[in-house]
Amino acid sequence: MANEPYDPLELLKTYLNDNPSTPSFFKNFLLNRLGSQLIWYENKSNNFKKRWQRSRIAVIILSATIPFAVGYIGTFGEGKDAYNDMLKFAVGLAGVIIAMLEGFNSLFKSQDLYIDYRVTAEQIKQELSYFIGQAGYTATDFSLLVTKVEAIIAKENNQWSELVRRNDDATNQAKIQEMVQGYLEKYNIKIEAPVAEPATPPAGADAATPPATSTETPPATPPATPPAPEEPIVEGPVG
Repeated sequence: MANEPYDPLELLKTYLNDNPSTPSFFKNFLLNRLGSQLIWYENKSNNFKKRWQRSRIAVIILSATIPFAVGYIGTFGEGKDAYNDMLKFAVGLAGVIIAMLEGFNSLFKSQDLYIDYRVTAEQIKQELSYFIGQAGYTATDFSLLVTKVEAIIAKENNQWSELVRRNDDATNQAKIQEMVQGYLEKYNIKIEAPVAEPATPPAGADAATPPATSTETPPATPPATPPAPEEPIVEGPVG
């Protein structure tokens, strides 16, 4: 039926039933390698997609709610400071949640993994469809299908390794800090550090009076006079 979902395992079982002469090693590859990997990539892609979409929906709702709540701060009048404080707390909490969600997305790479896994699953499906339909394959091109499918899986593994390496980069922490600072500045949320008290000057010392500075210009040192050359001694004849 047209509404039946695509089930790679059922497709493989149908192919094997129609081709009973398929070698046992290739049957094992189709069911336990190609089929299981295809299902794994599809499930992971769907899970990361749902996680990423939920996170984005929460960020959009909170980002739209913060300006609305900020506009009501201070409008409750006298005697209702508790409501104003509650709104301030809610705005600050929403900003923190947004920063956390963005940080989690940056750390776990839900969007990137969702796309990578979906692309890998579709590539495996494509090669399987080509093989079953003998488009570029013959009925006995077992090694060609194995080579192409393993190349697809190896490529995705390399991409995943590179993604994990980027997660360990210290620049992710800097990005999260910049993101938090940006939200604080955008919604005018200030976090003031305690002001240190000035040190008390010692008794008897006038802290307001700076030390006296001499304004006299030191006399210029005259250039050194080179010594006069010694006159040669001329000896006369001895009488």
